[in-house]
Amino acid sequence: MVSVKEELLLEGLVDWFHPNWVHSTVSAMNPGDPESVRQQSIGVVAELISEGLVTAGDVGGDAWDCTPGDAIARITKEWLSRWPTARPAGDEIAWFQITDLGRKRGEEAWVKKRAERAAEITQ
Repeated sequence: MVSVKEELLLEGLVDWFHPNWVHSTVSAMNPGDPESVRQQSIGVVAELISEGLVTAGDVGGDAWDCTPGDAIARITKEWLSRWPTARPAGDEIAWFQITDLGRKRGEEAWVKKRAERAAEITQ
């Protein structure tokens, strides 16, 4: 089964994605109480950025000129202060674009997901 990170990278093959999409994906794949889903969502964003799989930028497409750590801190601070108990509104906080490494991992996830579906069909 593909992971939440892989599912987000699959989305990134098609378009940029935002924290609302991350939250929705985490909630669908790992249901839990709102606090758990929020923490998992922020954690996945931090992993994607720190592993060099995505870059963060402003809505509209300008990448932030900062370190991965600064981007993670900025996203976390805004997420926790503006949406302490709910998922962020769409097009808020940041947009995420996959990097070349993220594209490679997304393509690998696509192959994995197709193989999983093929195996389900043949069972």
